[in-house]
Amino acid sequence: MKRILLLIFLSTGLVACGGDGGGGGGNPIVSSGLQNAQRADLSGQSSVFDGTLGSGVTFTFPAVKDQGYLITINTNDSSDQVVLDFAGDDGTGLKSKSLDSGETWQYTHVGKSQHVLVIVRPRNPFNTSIGVTNLTITGRGSFPEDAVHVNFVVAGKHTGYGAFGDMATTADQAAFTDAVMQKVQQHFAQTGIAISYEGFHYTGAQVAAQNNNLIGPDDMALCAAGETMSSSGFEVVQTQGLDAWGELGFAKDDPNFDRGHGINLFLVHHFTNDGTVGLSPRPGVLLGRGPDTALCVASFLQQGTTLIPRTVDEVALVVTHEIGHFLGLLHTTTFTPDPLNPTEAIDDGVQDTPECTVTTDVNGDGRVGLGDGCPDETNIMFYQSGLMQNVFSQGQSQIMRNLLSLQEH
Repeated sequence: MKRILLLIFLSTGLVACGGDGGGGGGNPIVSSGLQNAQRADLSGQSSVFDGTLGSGVTFTFPAVKDQGYLITINTNDSSDQVVLDFAGDDGTGLKSKSLDSGETWQYTHVGKSQHVLVIVRPRNPFNTSIGVTNLTITGRGSFPEDAVHVNFVVAGKHTGYGAFGDMATTADQAAFTDAVMQKVQQHFAQTGIAISYEGFHYTGAQVAAQNNNLIGPDDMALCAAGETMSSSGFEVVQTQGLDAWGELGFAKDDPNFDRGHGINLFLVHHFTNDGTVGLSPRPGVLLGRGPDTALCVASFLQQGTTLIPRTVDEVALVVTHEIGHFLGLLHTTTFTPDPLNPTEAIDDGVQDTPECTVTTDVNGDGRVGLGDGCPDETNIMFYQSGLMQNVFSQGQSQIMRNLLSLQEH
């Protein structure tokens, strides 16, 4: 996720988070961007495109490391040939493959888990009249799609948190974890995905013994994050700090099966860059520890020298949003080059999430986002979030369920 960055802007009291990267496959005719790229749901039943191919079309899907995806294309003429160009989250070409009409081919994703952008174009660039009747990508496995486990680790000290007694005792930590995760479960109930969880606490000393860079003054747990916008319209998040936390997760051979096959969620004190309150890989890896196996949320927002405590409702919404990213969801809208002065609103490509076309700061808060008329404002995966957000669409739910089916858990 694509890696995910979650930001808060004090002028609105709202939250935003980032995305992943994408790029092209070397075709000079078709723009290798996310713009207008349909989102494959990986069910194998829904065609990602049909109609006249023209110079080419694009689609995107979340690819899990070492997983195989079956791609089939059918056209009106059995002699038609098309080329599929695959690109990763930094724009680097991954694979190019020529297919005949009616052919099925397995793309195996090598390398990190990430969103993949695919350009489908005619092999003969002058043959722009190819009629595609069906183009499907199937990424489904045999693992349960209706449940996932979360290892909720409260890390370090949270002095000044207030409502839960600084989370200094086991009882405080358990009360906070239960309060947050019960709200997360309520958000996910609409998706048909049951969230189970177990609570833990790592002291500052325990974390520092593994990686001293993760602990700051007064045993505060810290996480670094950074974000850039790629030329393809994806938000690319640097996750070195997040992956360092991933090394503190549970091993795949943990005696407790759920612990070794769940999402490692770390509650840190704050992120080291202003405005960040959550970070997640997109998609994440459910098995074991290491890169792409953990997400972080913060109990405090850092804004300059000020640390502002987050409420249970706010933390729960961030956790829900980041789990959505971990299970393969993009933001419903991405503004490029940024939300401060956007020239384009890029849709997530999911058919049943409303498309935002607003690029004007209607309410005058300094950025385009909540309150400016985007019809997807109440979706949990909108880039900026407030507590009114409570919707996952059926399409988003299916994407998450399909991804879960691919990974042992």
